[in-house]
Amino acid sequence: AVCNFFFFFRNIFSRLNIPHKEWNFYSNPRTETRGGFSRDQHEIKRNYFPALTLGKFKDMTCSQMLDYLLKKEHLAQIHNFATFETFQHHFLTPEGSRFYFDVFGYDGDLKGSPEGVVEYYEQLAKLSGKEIRPLKGMSAFVNAVARSARSLGAKIYSGRDYKILSINRQRHQFVLKTPKHEVKVEKLVIAAPPGSFGKVSGSVAERIRREKAFQSILPRPAFKGAAVYPRAWWDEIVNPEDKLYPMERFLSNSDCLGWSLPHR
Repeated sequence: AVCNFFFFFRNIFSRLNIPHKEWNFYSNPRTETRGGFSRDQHEIKRNYFPALTLGKFKDMTCSQMLDYLLKKEHLAQIHNFATFETFQHHFLTPEGSRFYFDVFGYDGDLKGSPEGVVEYYEQLAKLSGKEIRPLKGMSAFVNAVARSARSLGAKIYSGRDYKILSINRQRHQFVLKTPKHEVKVEKLVIAAPPGSFGKVSGSVAERIRREKAFQSILPRPAFKGAAVYPRAWWDEIVNPEDKLYPMERFLSNSDCLGWSLPHR
């Protein structure tokens, strides 16, 4: 399904003539952990996690350790653990868990329901890493879709005057109210983030928010920032061991930045 999703978007980008570049997000990144730098997981394990070079984890990559953790016989015991953190420590050991987090780049809140985190990891494991990057950013995709929709006769309304305040039902129609307008339609498709949709009143909106599927959408705290430089200084690094290549991920575990990505 994930691969189909990738090809689906690639076809859309081609059909809408959006300049893009294919990219593998999971290609070996340059990683800093415990004061050392490497692009090789096994080198990281040998130099900074020597305890893992013995026993069953010695030849395992990060993704293979996740597969081991999520084996059916292990998941069958998950109800014996209060948190996912204790479950992971039990099967991967605390040192193995630390290696996984440092190489994978995620060290989120694992003290909640084990089942919820397992679902997150299972979905994560299905990702192939294949991505498509619009050369002019995601705004290029949004603008191209808008142009295509208008060419087919669609009307697009945006701005504060068209912000949806409420959604109700009257007989066989949906009634949408904005600060200045009221719209009645027989069919309605809603695409909105849960936080923004939570501000919409009305019987239809309230019914949607009561659905278990809607309530299962949980936020994950994260920070994303961008720094703009007058020149691509990473291109000027001569030593290949220190060099950062365009679109190569750099993962640091010694500060709050986490992932960084040189990009023109």
